[in-house]
Amino acid sequence: MPTHLLAKTIFACCTLLSFNAIGSPWAPVPTKPEYEYLADSVHRIGDHVYLIHRNLIHSDKGELELMAPAEFSCGDRTMRFAWSDAIVNGKLMRRWYGKSIGRYAAQGFIQTQGDSPHAAFLNWACQLPIQPERLVNARRLGDGTLIQIDTGSFRKTGAVASFWTRHDYPQIVLDPPYNAPYDSKREFVRVNCDTKTYRISVGYDFTPEGAITDGMIERDDVQTPFDSTDDYALAIQELACSKSADASAYRGIGGAVSRPKTPLHPDVGIDDVPVPPDVQATAAKFKSILPNGPTVSVARITKLTTSGKFKDAGPMVFEIRPKSDGSTRVHEIYSPEFSVDRELVGLAQLKSKMNINVAEERNVAVTEVLTLGTSEWVPGGHITFNSQIQGIGKRIDSGSTCDIGQPVDASTVHAGLKGSAWPLKCKDAQGRLYNGYYVEELRYFVELHSESADYGKADYAIESIAIER
Repeated sequence: MPTHLLAKTIFACCTLLSFNAIGSPWAPVPTKPEYEYLADSVHRIGDHVYLIHRNLIHSDKGELELMAPAEFSCGDRTMRFAWSDAIVNGKLMRRWYGKSIGRYAAQGFIQTQGDSPHAAFLNWACQLPIQPERLVNARRLGDGTLIQIDTGSFRKTGAVASFWTRHDYPQIVLDPPYNAPYDSKREFVRVNCDTKTYRISVGYDFTPEGAITDGMIERDDVQTPFDSTDDYALAIQELACSKSADASAYRGIGGAVSRPKTPLHPDVGIDDVPVPPDVQATAAKFKSILPNGPTVSVARITKLTTSGKFKDAGPMVFEIRPKSDGSTRVHEIYSPEFSVDRELVGLAQLKSKMNINVAEERNVAVTEVLTLGTSEWVPGGHITFNSQIQGIGKRIDSGSTCDIGQPVDASTVHAGLKGSAWPLKCKDAQGRLYNGYYVEELRYFVELHSESADYGKADYAIESIAIER
């Protein structure tokens, strides 16, 4: 892998020095004195201008840095912020894509009007003396990636040249940790022909439509030596260090600089995939034998693991919404990066979706076979159900057999609960033992103990419950 691809970091820097510059690379925004912009980050594509700006807030507790890339559509007089980063004392604490925290969401443009601060910001950005991008293909890699040079941005003083480059990839992919889609990366590079080194100071990930979705700022001043095995180094030095260094005459390898890309499969939501009719019919039978009482609108249960291998794993949050059709929707939150959505009837899962920020999981797992070996729900009885769930590339056998105990007041499970709760002792298809209470008003099974060959024994306790009735 080329060295320059290993040196990238997410937007989390507070000090960044260009090797041919003195002092800070940040400069004040004349129309917004509280803001600074990163000079190397300014780029123009057509009538769109892109740059990174920040606001520094000093306090007794340290330095808060609010940083965001802005895109200005000069012709339409609109703008948008790709995301916002909160950085405390040099450490990235949180990223917002609009209202979405820690996960990519597309942002729309906002109109700038009159003498508003946004209008003044746009006017200033659109008047920056930056030439529009003019791409030339410099190299084609074995995987189909094109390395391109923006000849419109090329500048050279003495032995040092600076310009933007672009990697155009064959397809759209998702970039962890935010699952941000991109088909190209643009990077601002300085090349020192005397020392035979280069340095990338800033970069953006782009969609085919021209939206920025992620990026990097280089935190140190380390130079990367030219390497004869690095296609990127060969491409940039061919123009930067040629005798003429005439960008207007540079033709590269020729060919089209843009190409169509196959759109990503949509990020399917759990509501977008139906449950098969046969499974719905069995689910209806299951619903008919479940205890039927008043239900809450929504409950939020926070549980802790009090014993076992994952005792210190942190709280788990379960947002439970009984639905009018007799099923229950649950959103399980295990960390800011990992959650699961499930649709259940009783203890049986009808479908689920994992939400993982560091993986390209975009599928819904649907139960394709469901059988019920029980015709009634009574104290001292038992329920048995089996299912086959279509996962990623294979079917997964699931199901459980549970012994039903005498119902108790739900307040014995937690003081915030009302109605009845049914103790259940269960064994699933993989041999895992688990027990807890099926709470009528939640229409949900609250697990409090489990035993398995893989993870051993574990106990769980309810830390808090918040209920809307």
